Amino acid sequence: MSGYGFLLNRWYHIAYTLSNPDKRMNFYIDGEWVGSFSMTNIQVESFIFNEGPLFIGKHLEWKGFTGQISNFRYYNFRLSHSEVLIDYSGEDPTKHNDNNLCLNKSFVDLTITVFISMIVLAGSLFIHKVLIRRNYQTIPNPM
Repeated sequence: MSGYGFLLNRWYHIAYTLSNPDKRMNFYIDGEWVGSFSMTNIQVESFIFNEGPLFIGKHLEWKGFTGQISNFRYYNFRLSHSEVLIDYSGEDPTKHNDNNLCLNKSFVDLTITVFISMIVLAGSLFIHKVLIRRNYQTIPNPM
């Protein structure tokens, strides 16, 4: 996503999916696939599952970004590209997922979908709980 050219004062739908079998992280902006990243040098389980807090928009060595996050969704299964498009359209992609096999899949396949704005407002969110499969809820704006 480096060099994508995000514009100020505009909302973006940003999604990425992690795939353990493929060891790939796919990136989508506004429903379009924009690239992928190989995770072969990362221990996927420790990257996804650890006992530490989940920070959105922040890194241990980076204080965060200037913008807002809205409509954060975390799934314990990997969305397909068509499901990312459904999510981008504003519908619930889990209602369109007929693959019940993912009930037995590990949490290694997951999707994090985030809407990000480049509006000037510094901040980051700390998410205390992950959302239950096939359910998501609105996280109130802390401001």
